[in-house]
Amino acid sequence: MIHGHLSVRHDKNPNRFFMSKAIAPELIVDADIMEFDLDSKPIDARGREGYQERFIHSEIFRARPEVNAVVHAHTPSLLPFTASDVPLQPVQQQVTFLPAKVAMFKNGERGDTIVNIEQARAMVKALGNDGASRVATATHYLPDSSPAGRWFQSIRRARWIAVTVVCQPVTTSSHGGDD
Repeated sequence: MIHGHLSVRHDKNPNRFFMSKAIAPELIVDADIMEFDLDSKPIDARGREGYQERFIHSEIFRARPEVNAVVHAHTPSLLPFTASDVPLQPVQQQVTFLPAKVAMFKNGERGDTIVNIEQARAMVKALGNDGASRVATATHYLPDSSPAGRWFQSIRRARWIAVTVVCQPVTTSSHGGDD
């Protein structure tokens, strides 16, 4: 299971977005959907609290006008790539949508949760503008504009392959010997 949240840019006002209140995704109902401005301020909170990490969403929408949805996922199987020098890279045809190098970002010394505009801006700076719309943080992995279902299935495959390759002993083969 992947934990996290998503947001969608407002279709009539590009300076606003929709996101649920801070609640488990499987419990969301229509009344839980909130509208925010690009400073992550709720338009009409009605007593509801937004996710602390909503600043990630607002700053991506601010910096990347072509992005219409942000998926922020807490993906444990990808954390080893954010905490090591092993790069997450495409090693199979179903994950070739990954850029040659996935941007990495660590918020603070421990990879703290991003809870304000300044931290989110630093993360967005790591994201860059080269069309590679994904960034890994020290505690999360964030895709922002990929089809989520296909993306998550494919990224799990890439992670499994990369971990398998990293854990294999280095061997050489002599094609004239007893293989």
